[in-house]
Amino acid sequence: MFQKFIELPRNAKRMIVLGLDLVILPLALWISMSLRLGELFVPSGFRENVIYYFFMVPFIAIPIFVQLGLYRAIIRYVGLVAMWTVIKGVTLYSLAFGVVILLTGIPGIPRSVLLINWLVTCLLIGGSRFLGRWAISGPPKSGAANIPKKRVAIYGAGAAGVQIAAALSNSPFYQPAVFIDDSKA
Repeated sequence: MFQKFIELPRNAKRMIVLGLDLVILPLALWISMSLRLGELFVPSGFRENVIYYFFMVPFIAIPIFVQLGLYRAIIRYVGLVAMWTVIKGVTLYSLAFGVVILLTGIPGIPRSVLLINWLVTCLLIGGSRFLGRWAISGPPKSGAANIPKKRVAIYGAGAAGVQIAAALSNSPFYQPAVFIDDSKA
């Protein structure tokens, strides 16, 4: 099954990840509301208008995620740089969502939900990326531990070189040894 996913065109993979985020974002808000209230959140009574926020959340977050490049990174190469981008994206989304909540003045969402939502969204969005990476790369093979890794040089010290180094660090056959770049920076 994962081999079929790997063989999909890049745009199809991006659409799958985007679709997953469309599900995760309202789910994170629902989990945050449930954690804050101490019971499963069901919009009723004065909280009926809160349901609109669940539909609004993806319209706030997805453009921010696209602008920061969260859908450009290939899951197989997700590393610390990509996780930092996830944290920045979720932080900007949480700030924008907080402004929307404060400006609309619809009662029903406590302000503490914003911090809980930030944490839950970071865990779910970042966790889905790492889970995807683990599912595609898999755990290291036991027989590969006895084979000495070949040391390789990577040409390019930019973002692409870092992604290649992250991919090779999981390889049972190659170990990145040095970066070579024509830029003095």
